[in-house]
Amino acid sequence: MSFQHGIQFATDGAMCVNPNTPASTDTTNAPFRVDPSGMVYVDYTNSPAAADVSQSGFRFSATGQLFCTTGAVAAGTIIAGGVARTSTGRVHISFTEPSPSFRCGLGTVDKDGVLYVAGPIETQAAWFRFGLGITSSAGAVSQWNDASGNTRHLKQTTATNQPALQSDGSILFDGVDNYLATDAFTFDQPETICILGRQVTWTNGLTIADGNLTNTAAIFQNIATPRINLSSPTTAADNLNFTVNTYAALVAIFNGASSVLQINNTTAATGNPGASNAGGFTLGGAGIPVSAFSNIQVKEVILYAAALDATQRARVINYFSAIGNLGL
Repeated sequence: MSFQHGIQFATDGAMCVNPNTPASTDTTNAPFRVDPSGMVYVDYTNSPAAADVSQSGFRFSATGQLFCTTGAVAAGTIIAGGVARTSTGRVHISFTEPSPSFRCGLGTVDKDGVLYVAGPIETQAAWFRFGLGITSSAGAVSQWNDASGNTRHLKQTTATNQPALQSDGSILFDGVDNYLATDAFTFDQPETICILGRQVTWTNGLTIADGNLTNTAAIFQNIATPRINLSSPTTAADNLNFTVNTYAALVAIFNGASSVLQINNTTAATGNPGASNAGGFTLGGAGIPVSAFSNIQVKEVILYAAALDATQRARVINYFSAIGNLGL
């Protein structure tokens, strides 16, 4: 047999990679371990030795063993492409406090490396992500792209009605005339609206979000601060847990008599707001004819064409907590 570029060849030309346990007489070549008979190994099961050296983000022992280690990041850590490598060659996936730059296609990863998935992807109707896909000019937002792939973007072409993009990537609605809305699309009960945001101020009768038309899927401020309700078009599901000027995870399910309005991990309010279908989504005011503008600040919105169960709601709330630092 002969050895070339980390591969073992038999005399008849057959190519082999042999997975047997390395022998004590093995030698190293490139990032592989090769024994005297030409057998090739990648060994990453033993503890790194003090004599380890690093190459291209990997850690090798003096005997050629290859490691990816997960110990604490030491002083002198180098960051490249989201990967941290210490001065001793240890390799880590490095996370700071949650921010838009540390999110992935399915959700977000917190500073401890925990992955939070943004609910059941298969029933997403639209997804407006914190700090991503936002078109603005001089701080005024004209579009917030739908990240679900359904191209149901939130839009506002009229300058005076455009909400303000904040330095942290959130969007502030002034409570005077600011709103964003999708085009009409099929969004029928059961439907779920999830919002990571806060009521900056509270005024009786103003609407946080709605469907395409007024009172088709309304979440609105009602009677006494900080109470909010659902309407589709009947008032239902009293909830007093959305504290003014405090970010929270809001989950509203429009599903007839099985409707739900939940804030964070508190007990969900229930009731029957009616059977109207949303037919689209409006943020910052009531649907067409648009009115009842609310003073809110929003980081993220997810729409589902389904009624999320308690487990799925908890998943979304945990995801919002991770990206919004809610501490739930």
